[in-house]
Amino acid sequence: MGAARIRFSMPQDPVLSASFLTFEVEPELRKGRRFLFFWARNAIFHGLKALEIPKASRILVPAYICRAAVEPICAYGATVDFYDVQPDCAPDWDDLLKRIRPDTKALMAVHYFGFPQHMRTLREICDQHGLKLIEDCAHVFPGRDGDRQKGTVGDISVFSWRKFFPLYDGGELRLNSPAEPFKIQWTAETLLFTAKTAKGVLDSAVDQTGNVLFQSLWRAPSALKHIRRGSAPDNNGNGDHLPAQSIIDSRAVSFQASLVNQPISRVSLWILQHSDGQAVYEKRRHNYRILQAELEQIPGVAPLFPSLPQGICPWIFPVVFHDLPNAHRRLRARGIPAVAWEGVRPPDTHRERFPNSDFLYENLVFLPVHQSLSENHLARIVDVAAGVAREKVPCF
Repeated sequence: MGAARIRFSMPQDPVLSASFLTFEVEPELRKGRRFLFFWARNAIFHGLKALEIPKASRILVPAYICRAAVEPICAYGATVDFYDVQPDCAPDWDDLLKRIRPDTKALMAVHYFGFPQHMRTLREICDQHGLKLIEDCAHVFPGRDGDRQKGTVGDISVFSWRKFFPLYDGGELRLNSPAEPFKIQWTAETLLFTAKTAKGVLDSAVDQTGNVLFQSLWRAPSALKHIRRGSAPDNNGNGDHLPAQSIIDSRAVSFQASLVNQPISRVSLWILQHSDGQAVYEKRRHNYRILQAELEQIPGVAPLFPSLPQGICPWIFPVVFHDLPNAHRRLRARGIPAVAWEGVRPPDTHRERFPNSDFLYENLVFLPVHQSLSENHLARIVDVAAGVAREKVPCF
């Protein structure tokens, strides 16, 4: 956004608590029916174990999805069968039903961008066919959906807290259906690991200050270290001399088996416990409504969801630029941090097999609604989006 960059909001109550100083994770968050992991993808992996899904079975997954949700299923040993979705991201019911086989054991439903799916219908399908229901709540903010808590219809649900809070890591597995006692052989967090994740939080904050001089000074010691050791950083900012266990990039989408038993870091857990969730909820909804009112007036631009029901906290603002594939690239070139799933599309979702998903991969753009956006940020997003849309709107 030009000189004005989006910034992370640190917790409003950043006071060191006694529990943080002892470096202990709250016991109830690491046993029973709630488990906090380094990544949400690790929660998917362990969720399959908790449900005792046979490794030779097949699991139905929507074809429009980030591969970070698919790789843990493959790593577990199951086969992924994709089903198409409709243009509004609801399941293509005919396509879903025809792909159920005798060896299909589970169905994944994704609450895209924080908006709920048709869970009653999905639950009925799973019950009729003897399938476990995996509720992907990675885009969902906690709270109630009508008369029940979000993420309680599926046999398991998976949340990703780092999508809403200024965390370096953090995903959660919740067990909803009756199950045998489930234990995880947690990987102990070393002080070095803690230091790396703490630095990751600071790196993210520095990257988004917009102050080039400050960023250069902050990065200088790391660059000097690589020069002295004779190894250049790789794409993740790590030298090739580092062992796999020490390579920690929370923005990577690939499944890493070395981190599968890693709990949420102490730093991220502390920030999560000290963050103002209600303020996050209200500010994101406020930003969403402003963008919705403005963007729906632009020819060629259509918000994916026509309204923002009560109780929904959006992860991002999903919008379609008609007749302008990969519009996010043009937005990014003009300073707007827009993204799309074209670069994280699972390789097995071959083109033309899933026409609606093809359209979404090419035309659905994710605009930010982060709680740190100012009114000027939002106005800039609208102005640039209008300019990009005009590139394909005919003049008369």
